[in-house]
Amino acid sequence: MKELKGLKVELSRGEIKEEYVPGEVALRYIGGRGIGAYLYLKEKENEEEPIIIALGPLTGSPLPSTGRASLTTRSPLTGTILDSNIGGNFGTLLRRTGYSFLIIRGKASSPVYLLVTDKSVRIEDASNLWGLDTLTTSERIKEIYGKRLSVISIGPAGEKGVRFANIMEDGKRAFGRGGTGAILGEKKLKAIAVTGDKDIEIHDKERFSSAKYEIIRPLTTHPLTSKLLPELGTAGTMRVINSFKALGTKNFQEKHFPEAWKIGGEELKRRFLKGKSGCFGCPILCERVCEIDGRKTVGPEFETLWAFGANLFISDLRFIVDLNERANLLGLDTISLGGVLAFAMELKEKGIADLGVSFGETNGVFELTENIALKRGQGEILSLGVKEASKILGGEEFAMHVKGLELPAYDPRGSLGMGLGYATSNRGACHLRGGFSVSFEIYGVPKRIDRLASAGKGAHVARAQDIGAIVDSLIVCKFALLSTSLHHWARALNTLTGSDYTASDLQKIGERIFNLERLINRKLGFSSKDDSLPERIKREIPLDEMLKEYYEYRGWDEEGFPKEGKIKELFEGENLEWL
Repeated sequence: MKELKGLKVELSRGEIKEEYVPGEVALRYIGGRGIGAYLYLKEKENEEEPIIIALGPLTGSPLPSTGRASLTTRSPLTGTILDSNIGGNFGTLLRRTGYSFLIIRGKASSPVYLLVTDKSVRIEDASNLWGLDTLTTSERIKEIYGKRLSVISIGPAGEKGVRFANIMEDGKRAFGRGGTGAILGEKKLKAIAVTGDKDIEIHDKERFSSAKYEIIRPLTTHPLTSKLLPELGTAGTMRVINSFKALGTKNFQEKHFPEAWKIGGEELKRRFLKGKSGCFGCPILCERVCEIDGRKTVGPEFETLWAFGANLFISDLRFIVDLNERANLLGLDTISLGGVLAFAMELKEKGIADLGVSFGETNGVFELTENIALKRGQGEILSLGVKEASKILGGEEFAMHVKGLELPAYDPRGSLGMGLGYATSNRGACHLRGGFSVSFEIYGVPKRIDRLASAGKGAHVARAQDIGAIVDSLIVCKFALLSTSLHHWARALNTLTGSDYTASDLQKIGERIFNLERLINRKLGFSSKDDSLPERIKREIPLDEMLKEYYEYRGWDEEGFPKEGKIKELFEGENLEWL
């Protein structure tokens, strides 16, 4: 694989220079999440946290479901290494500038934004953008440079340092989870705008066309990617997950929401849907375009419908659509916001504290959300996330998080693999970094595994996490894996780059990336004691039994770290001195 060309931006000194990643490193870490972890290790010299935005080798190519970009840093919410990736057009347009990654260091003395094109790279004054919401920020920058531009930006929540603030593309797609927006806010970097026209080179065009066809065919014929997701979006899964009693409800006091049908994809389509869209070149088009009072808004997705719906015991769909729009404009992660709101509601229910919100009621929710985003009053405590807020306000026994990251929708009591995935995810309680076990435990993809059996889950979850790590490095949308396999993507990668990977090779690289993140987390102070679940869930599932099997399968010791033999197998010849 060829060396990767990128940019290193030093905000403190206003310097920009080109950087390169050698081809042999690209072969071992591929791109996206993998290159992000590698560069984080290389750049992590002191207390300052670098931001790495990296593309995958497929990004910007004509392959479907590949127009994504990845971001790596240390989470201000959890303290772990954090990776996140975004759809939309940002990745494709960054690729067309000719750069494969951005390293951002330092802190500007006043608000700035970064402009990257195929002709120039500049740091621009953003004083007039500070305080604006995410959509308005994008619109203002596009008024200057034109609409053929992708803008990622932070809103007021990121500027204020809310620990679960997002970076948003055009106010609708997110580098979600873990507080990416707070890191940009700390650096006074309001936005990054990219555009370019450079073509992507294809090694073998004829074989590439065949590989592309072999991917498009299952995407356009499999029931999940040709029917459910295009027709109802991610919200189409609401009834399915609820029917298996795997939908966290009322801050996970229950696992089934009686009114889930009122907040699912069918009702969203009937009442608000005006169109659908998707990432660059994607045939699935899962993005929902809704209309309220004459204005268009994107979403909500399944996780947001759950976070503001079942988790708050609210079935008012209009309220959820409105709150989703407001959270995106403020630049807040909707899953974590739903988690802290549900926590505040249970504080009141238990008589511990009254923050003005109650389960089943919409009154006070918008006001508290604004207070969180602007860190006003008791909103400032909740802006720290559930883990830290519970230490101040009480209620640690029902603070639903792992490693400080609030739980997503899937209740592990209805899908045991999800519990193991949450506990062992390197970035905390995350369905997309924990192996997404519902794919095989509920959807039966690639084959059904007993969702309530613990035996065998250690191996299944570990393998799924390794596949997830390489998919996040290629970078391919997780939905595409519902109807394709690593064999499809290995062929596509080889015809595009001239490499010679097998699916097994890629899975091994995924294992290397997951283990490198684990070693970075060890350096950052994490161990097996953090591979846990909230007490409310832990007491009902055999987590210790699954963890034992998981560690053994991975070749890790009792502290949850790779043994010497595993380190030698995965990293021989590499410089891991900082670790």
